[in-house]
Order: sequence, then C-alpha cells, then structure tokens
Amino acid sequence: MRPLDLKKQQRRVNGVLENKILPLWNLTAMFLCLVSVIGYLGIINHANMTAMAAAELKKEISILTENNQDLQIQVTSLQDIGRVKESASQLSMVTVSNYEYLVNTPQIVAVKR
Repeated sequence: MRPLDLKKQQRRVNGVLENKILPLWNLTAMFLCLVSVIGYLGIINHANMTAMAAAELKKEISILTENNQDLQIQVTSLQDIGRVKESASQLSMVTVSNYEYLVNTPQIVAVKR
C-alpha cells in the first residue's frame, strides 16, 4: 500500500469515528435534557400537591376550631343549667307555677310649641 492510501484510509476511519461520536454526544445531551425536564416537572408537581394538602388541612383546622368553640359554648350552657338546678335543690326552692309579667307603659308628654 502506498502512504497516500493509508492517509486516506485513516481519514475515513477518523471521519467515521467522529460521525459516530457526535451523534452519540447529541443523544446523550438530549437524554440528560429529557431527564432534567421530567425531574423538574416531578418536583413542581410534588410542591403543588404539598401546597394543596396544606390548604386542605388549614380549612379542616378552621372548621374543627369553629366546631370546638360551638361545643364549648354548649358545654358551658349545660353546666350552668346543672349548677342552677343543683343550687335550687340545695336551697329547697320551689318551682313557680304562676307567672305575671309587669309591663312598663311609657308615658307620653305633649310639648307646647
């Protein structure tokens, strides 16, 4: 073989290797980009799901707080009625059978002009 043929053959081999390496590099870069985008979407999805769960928990906390306040009011009112009945029985009080309400009638005064 002549030296010129060897150089041509070497250029062909180098060219083929370069042509194979470049697409492999592009494919690797595209794969990394795809993995990065999928990872980013996963992180954003997880953050949104966490925020939505936190918002639902805040709503539930506010509802339970309102229910707790209503129940506390009911408990105190029931305890007050129980205390009144207990103190009435200890003092030997008698229940009232006849109610008469006093009505305050307003007096009207004429003003001379």
